[in-house]
Amino acid sequence: MEDTMVAALVGEGGTEGQELLLWEDQAAVGAVRSAYRVPVAPGEGWLRVGEQDVPVLDVAASGLGVAVESVDGWEPGTRKEGAQLTLAGESFVLDLEVVHVSADVEDALRCGLTVRHAPQGYGDFVENFVAQRKTQLLHPEKI
Repeated sequence: MEDTMVAALVGEGGTEGQELLLWEDQAAVGAVRSAYRVPVAPGEGWLRVGEQDVPVLDVAASGLGVAVESVDGWEPGTRKEGAQLTLAGESFVLDLEVVHVSADVEDALRCGLTVRHAPQGYGDFVENFVAQRKTQLLHPEKI
């Protein structure tokens, strides 16, 4: 079973880890992320792009997911330079690029962004945040 699942997740030419994974009836529609993303609690993370503040849904060192009300200005390939991420009391100015937009959030759209440029210290901060959140999710008894 596991070998079959892995085979189903590997795209043409062995591109495992390069595409978005969507599941429907246990069938892979896309593929697998290359980094582990963790959820961000409501109100814990915000992304400011220009004058617009959008809530952060999930985060990884390589990218993040945010909730947007409209696809306008959030089309795949759109660059968001100088966006300010505030997460767990820390702020970072990032250059981002929209990777995808999907309708899987209740009253909003989920927008996936990849980090194109981040300041020194961002990677370590997010890796620590992800590790702590994974522990909270997988081993709540250790909190």
